[in-house]
Amino acid sequence: YMGSVKMADAECMDSCSSEPEEQGVVSVVEHADAPGVAAAAPKGESKWAILRQKSLQLKLCFHKQHSYPWIQLAGHAGGFQVDVDPHWILKQSDALEKAALQDLQGDILEPFTPKFGGLTVKEGVEFVQMGNLLNGFKDASVMDCKIGVRTFLEADVASSKLRLDLLAKMTEIDPSAPTAAERETGITKLRYMQFRETLSSTSALGFRIEAMNVAGVAESKSDIKKISSRDHVLATIRKFFNGREDIKAKFQARIRDIRAALETSTFFATHEVVGSSLLFVYDSRGKADIHIIDFGKTIPREHPLHNELWDAAALNHADGYLIGFTNLTSVIADA
Repeated sequence: YMGSVKMADAECMDSCSSEPEEQGVVSVVEHADAPGVAAAAPKGESKWAILRQKSLQLKLCFHKQHSYPWIQLAGHAGGFQVDVDPHWILKQSDALEKAALQDLQGDILEPFTPKFGGLTVKEGVEFVQMGNLLNGFKDASVMDCKIGVRTFLEADVASSKLRLDLLAKMTEIDPSAPTAAERETGITKLRYMQFRETLSSTSALGFRIEAMNVAGVAESKSDIKKISSRDHVLATIRKFFNGREDIKAKFQARIRDIRAALETSTFFATHEVVGSSLLFVYDSRGKADIHIIDFGKTIPREHPLHNELWDAAALNHADGYLIGFTNLTSVIADA
């Protein structure tokens, strides 16, 4: 799902149409003594309670009359929802990500991650409220780079069960990939995950481009998944920069700041960071930023191995985060 979502609701537009758009939420205060407000109060309910209700209703209408900056490049559909306030989004709560965001509060890395607004429940489902990283951008170009030599938890691939459904997925991507024996028995989840990572640059460079949208035009997901060589990654990042040397310089400065924070972060020194991404955002006006996102596979680890390759036999917990970060920094310098 990609693009800009126009938050518009016919009922809301009708109920708000009598107020000038620029007044927004303030209008209910300015007109608090208007006859309709006091008269509408049900018996036994205070006028201030009704005023608060009207204020919230007008706030909803105000935001629904404006374009909501929203691009979901990757991830599970339905995992995100818009919030009333465009400065925030709601992401369906995950125990690991919730714990990671809480642990990041007060850490030197906190400014480089989405703002954490706490938890909220909608229709019985818990959501994490986090900063909308596209707020303030106009017609944003966005790139998601997944960092690390491994994008799955060791616990997820511990099973030795042979699965025909994963064999079917592998065959659909590359009919020549399975061995003759695998065609008969199926493959393990570890085999499938490692196969997927060899298709991209994760195995070779320790990072991959997960998704990309340049000024509203999305790159093909099937093509993005098969970007594996450094040269191909370099060409794709150059396409993302679109000749904007000023944007590149801003990204490089931000990357230096993030790297310095990683080196001294208590959080980074005590967590295995798997499946996390760097989200690059810029617009035509020259606004640019990078944030670390996606902590759903980040777990506490006493001595995380950020500079080592993962050993599938030893299960050494290595995420190789800094290997990927260093290689990405090098590619951007050449872009």
